[in-house]
Amino acid sequence: MKILSLGRILLPFLIILNLYADVSATPDRYAIYKGESVNITLSATGNAHFPDVFDIAGYKVLGASSSSSINVVNGQMTKTSSKTFSFKPDKNITVPSFSIEVDGATESTAPFEIVVKEPVASTQGDEFVVELSLDKDELMVGQSAKLSVIFKMKTTSRVDDIRLSDPKLSDFWVENLGQGKQEIDGEYIKMSMNYLIFAQKSGEFEIPPITAAIGVEADGGDPFFGSIFRNLNYKQIYSNSTKIKVNPLPNGLSLYGDFQIRAEVDKKVINAGEPVNFTIRVRGIGNVDDISSFEIKEPDLLVYADDPKLQRGMISGEYGGEFSQKFAIVSESNFTIPSMSFSFYDKNLKESKTIKTDPMNIEVIPRAVSNLNINSDSSLESDCYPTEVINYKPGILPLIASFIMGALSFYVAINFKFKRAKRPKKELDIKDKIKRAKTDKELLNLLLPYINKSKKIDEILSFLDENLYKNTNHKIDKKEIISEFLRLEI
Repeated sequence: MKILSLGRILLPFLIILNLYADVSATPDRYAIYKGESVNITLSATGNAHFPDVFDIAGYKVLGASSSSSINVVNGQMTKTSSKTFSFKPDKNITVPSFSIEVDGATESTAPFEIVVKEPVASTQGDEFVVELSLDKDELMVGQSAKLSVIFKMKTTSRVDDIRLSDPKLSDFWVENLGQGKQEIDGEYIKMSMNYLIFAQKSGEFEIPPITAAIGVEADGGDPFFGSIFRNLNYKQIYSNSTKIKVNPLPNGLSLYGDFQIRAEVDKKVINAGEPVNFTIRVRGIGNVDDISSFEIKEPDLLVYADDPKLQRGMISGEYGGEFSQKFAIVSESNFTIPSMSFSFYDKNLKESKTIKTDPMNIEVIPRAVSNLNINSDSSLESDCYPTEVINYKPGILPLIASFIMGALSFYVAINFKFKRAKRPKKELDIKDKIKRAKTDKELLNLLLPYINKSKKIDEILSFLDENLYKNTNHKIDKKEIISEFLRLEI
């Protein structure tokens, strides 16, 4: 019997690994429009080590990805690795050579050119059109303008996906108003996205073109999975650019519109140490988002300010809303909440305007004073008056005494019953209220009347204030607070 070598048996089935040193650098496009990104892929066949790339021709790398594959052809294995870098040049560049280590040897890619072209705006008559339009081309700082991005496609066009870029405006605050109605405009189907833009500084500005990526499903899609995994080819089209002039507001103002201001308190008479809640509101048409927080700077007052709240939206076709801010103010004596003022450029009067609230006087009832101990002085002489002696007959006196005692007993019984019926519910003491407090705000309001009672209470008030208004996270121990109240015998 012929014995075959094990090596000869396995040899036909062994895959021989051949690694070929082959490197390249290729872009996904050699020409792009300004504002588009380009992907550069470094590829190598063999055991490759790619360089770390952080910028290409002076432009920061925006993203990177890696991939590898193994192919077997005629029993030979070939390993191919690649690394792709994305970046966004804004002018023509030369992509330099890259050094890649393959199987211990260093190989270099060939340099190549990337051409960056200025976008060409789509025009009426094209299959797809994107347009930028403004309802006004000159503004004041803080004033708003409506910016519309209009996309049009011919009624005969086939489109599977549309992606519109957002306006890029570094010197404007932008509010998205949403999509407008779709309508027929001659041979086009027209749709729009609308924005409000608010000028933040003066000058002449250019709003750059908007990009629309039009996706159409590629022919030859999978008949079974095509509806789920669609292969879309995208075509980029561009809008026109547009210019806008922004004029400065006088006197360093930053707010433009028509506003009213008012202030209110929850009570005008309080006990010492009890907080009064003061609210200021500014309402009207204009850039309410730019209203700054108000401050109350009075050295004799303890003031806690809430973060402002803002309600905003379109009011009769114009942007506006209401700014509101609440304060808790504590004092040991009578005080006056000062007038609060607010300045803006009045859009109707075309001039600067300052509006203000009236000062508010708050009466503070002093803390209760301990009862004075009044000692009787035995040396004081009482006034003496003559006493009239009345003699009663012995038989009548017991009868009179019985009548008086009966009447007195009846009065006491009726009075006791009345008091029991009218007795109010016992109010929770401060320690029970502290136990039931669920939020830092509730706890702060409970402790404010006891400010300056002890260093511990003042410290806890400070922690609560920081938790509420400075986004800190001090742990508040209710048991510690109650122990302090027991120590103070409150």
